[in-house]
Amino acid sequence: MSETANPYLEARREWNERYGSYIAQAATWRMVAVVALLLAIVSVGGLIYVAGKSQFIPYLVEVDGQGRAAAVGPLTEANEQNPMVTKAMLAGFIRNWREVTADIEIQKRRIFAAYAHISQADPSFTTANEYFKANDPFERAKTETVVVEVESPLSLGKGVWQLEWVERRRDRKGKTLGKPTRYQAVLHTAHAKASRDIKRIQVNPVGLYITEFNWTEMLATAGDAQ
Repeated sequence: MSETANPYLEARREWNERYGSYIAQAATWRMVAVVALLLAIVSVGGLIYVAGKSQFIPYLVEVDGQGRAAAVGPLTEANEQNPMVTKAMLAGFIRNWREVTADIEIQKRRIFAAYAHISQADPSFTTANEYFKANDPFERAKTETVVVEVESPLSLGKGVWQLEWVERRRDRKGKTLGKPTRYQAVLHTAHAKASRDIKRIQVNPVGLYITEFNWTEMLATAGDAQ
């Protein structure tokens, strides 16, 4: 029997022609599936890495004299050292530290905002604790409220600022209590790396900390009575 008439060879040739292409296609798809799986693993790993490296990026909003947004942008080291930013932060600290409101939730937020500028390792932490212990704002709010008007801070040197403010007291019905009282404080400041705590970022985005402060009552001026 000739080779061309060999039943085995004919059957093998037919099998190769019929199923060989199927096997080749299957092998190709298996390779594609393996490559896709590897790409998926790499992508997931990349996402996990990026998520682990994600950071809060605080933005700074500057306002003009009318309270309108004048500039918005990510916080930079230049912003942190900007005297206008420092002045605004210090004025805010004085208000949060000294004002008394009948709204308990607002009072809690003010105290938190004040302590956001204080480190437990600094003398200012003890000073603030002693003040609030002797002048519990929640107890005072039962009979009176206090509004604070802060004047523009004055730089006394690197990291040292002088602030003056006037406090006006009213009873729970809105009637004025006594005369306005003027105070002066000297605050020593330092900058630290901004916190990753989103709540702390909202109240202290530039990492400005008051390391030490003291204050004294002053004689009222004619304009304080207005």
